[in-house]
Amino acid sequence: WTYLRVYCGDLIPGQMEGADILQYIEKSPKSIAENIYLEPAACLAIFQYLNPLCRHLIIRLLYVKIPIPFFVLFSWFEPSQKGAVEEAFKTLEGLQIAQIANSVLLLTPNFQQGLTVTLAGGGAPWAVGGVQRTHDAAALEELAKKRWEAVLSYMVRTTPVEANVRETLMAANLVTSFEGSDTITPSGFQFVLCAQRTQLWFYIICFLRNFKGRVAEALAFILKLALSTPGEAYSTKTLSAAASAVLKHFALIGLVYIKEGTYCTTRLASILAQESHVAEDPSKRFVVVETNNCVYGYSESDLRVAILGLFTSMKNRYHLPNFASGRLTRVSLREAFAKGITALQIINFLQTHAHPQMRVKTHMGFPPLPITVSDQIFLWEEECRRIKTEEVTLYRDFATQADFDYMHSFANALGVMVHADQRVPLLVVKAEAHEQMKRHWAGRPSKAQA
Repeated sequence: WTYLRVYCGDLIPGQMEGADILQYIEKSPKSIAENIYLEPAACLAIFQYLNPLCRHLIIRLLYVKIPIPFFVLFSWFEPSQKGAVEEAFKTLEGLQIAQIANSVLLLTPNFQQGLTVTLAGGGAPWAVGGVQRTHDAAALEELAKKRWEAVLSYMVRTTPVEANVRETLMAANLVTSFEGSDTITPSGFQFVLCAQRTQLWFYIICFLRNFKGRVAEALAFILKLALSTPGEAYSTKTLSAAASAVLKHFALIGLVYIKEGTYCTTRLASILAQESHVAEDPSKRFVVVETNNCVYGYSESDLRVAILGLFTSMKNRYHLPNFASGRLTRVSLREAFAKGITALQIINFLQTHAHPQMRVKTHMGFPPLPITVSDQIFLWEEECRRIKTEEVTLYRDFATQADFDYMHSFANALGVMVHADQRVPLLVVKAEAHEQMKRHWAGRPSKAQA
C-alpha cells in the first residue's frame, strides 16, 4: 500500500501554490495590469508566459484594430478545441490583455502597442552605450549562487541574512519564530524542495504583496529584468523610486549586481523568463539511502547537507568536503515533525534527489527509495498522532438528571459534544461553545445549581 502511494503519483516535486505570476496579475486590481503594460518589455514577458493557444490568438489579433466576433475566432480552430479556446478567452480577459463584450474580442490598447513595439522594433535602448560588461560571467554566476544560497541557508540553518530578506521570508510564512529562534515552516520546506524558478517567483510575489510603493511599476521593472542580458550594463539614473527599491532588494538575493551607477542582471534573473517545465539538474541527485536508514550525501554544497540535517541525525557521522553521512532516526524525525515537516515532504525530497545509482531499477517499477525506509518514516509520523489535544470545557455536579439532560440535548444540537457520562454525570464540550452553554443554562426551567 505504501509502495503504491509513494511511488505512483502523490509526490510531484517543484510545484507550490502562489508561485504563478499570471495568477498574481489576474487576482490583482485591474489598474495594476493596465499600468504594467505601459512597459513594452513587460508585455513581451507576459506574452512568453502564456500558453501556445493564447499566444496564437494574440499574434493573429496584434494588428487588428476592430473587435472580432467569437464565431470568427472559433472558425480559426477545429470544433473539438472550442472549450480550450473559451478558456483562452477567459485568460486573456482576466489578465487585461483583451476586452470582451457582446461576444466580441479586442486586444487592449496598452498591451497591443507594447507588444508591437517589442516584436517589431522600437523604443529606447536599455543598455548603456560604450560601457563594458560590469562583471564576467563566471564571477556573476558565483555571486548569484552565493547570495541565493545564503537565503536558503538562513531558512534551514538560521545563518545571518539581511533584515529586508528576513522580513519577506517571515511575511511569506517560510520561516517562523520557534522557541526563541527562527526556524523553517512546512511551507518553507516545500519551498526548498521546489525548482529554482518556482522559488524565485514565489519569493518575488511575496515581496510584491508587501511592497511599499507603486506595485505596477515594480512588477513591470521585474519583468523587464527577466528579459535583460546577464552581464550587460544598464543605467540606474533613469529608474523610478519603485524600480530603485526593487533593484536594491534584488541585489541582496543575487538577481542583480550594482556598480558605479549601473547594474547588470545575473543568471537568476534570466531564469524568471524560462518556461515552468525545465529539465532537472542532474547534479541535484546526490542522496543515497540504505535499507538500514543510513543516508549519504555526495555533494560539496553545505546547503544540501544542511537540508538533510533537518530530518537526519548527523552526530558522530562522517563529514568530508564532498561527502556527508547521517541516519534517519526516530528522534531526528520527531524533531522534524514537531517543526511541521511531514513524512510525505521528507520522502519527496529523498526520492527527488536520489542518486542515479538508486534509480537503476526504476524502469522495472521499483521506487528509488527503499520501501522499508518510506514505511518506517510514515510509521514514526503516525506515532506523533496517537494523542490529539483539543481545548474543551468540563461541566459536572449537576443537581438533577433533568439538568443534565437539558444541557446534554443542547450540546448535541449544537454539534459541540466531545464526551458525556450519565453515571457521574458530566459533559465535555468544545471550548468555543462555552458562552452559548452558559446562556442556555441561565435560561433553564429549573433553577437548581450545578
